[in-house]
Amino acid sequence: MALSSGYGFETISQALLLGTETTIYTIPASTQVVNAFILIVNTSALAVAGTLHNRLLGVAASVTNRIVPAVSIPANSMQVPPFRISMAATDILSGFAATASVINVQLIGLRRS
Repeated sequence: MALSSGYGFETISQALLLGTETTIYTIPASTQVVNAFILIVNTSALAVAGTLHNRLLGVAASVTNRIVPAVSIPANSMQVPPFRISMAATDILSGFAATASVINVQLIGLRRS
């Protein structure tokens, strides 16, 4: 499998979280995302909680696949969870926020196809 961007990390996806479960990125067929980290950015003047799910094979979001459990992100700041994830074809990164359209989530890693 070839690595994109000459072996460098790249921004794979960016999305604003809504108040309901929102897809951030669905891994395309014949693709993997490896050694990825997540940036969670709160653009609001108030603290806002955000929740993320790593949905293997596209299963429904649940407590079983929750990787960030309603973490409060301080006003106008960023959090980086202390782990990396790898995802395969049809896996979905998704989430929601306590306040819609103020939490920006970015998936940054290596994409293999």
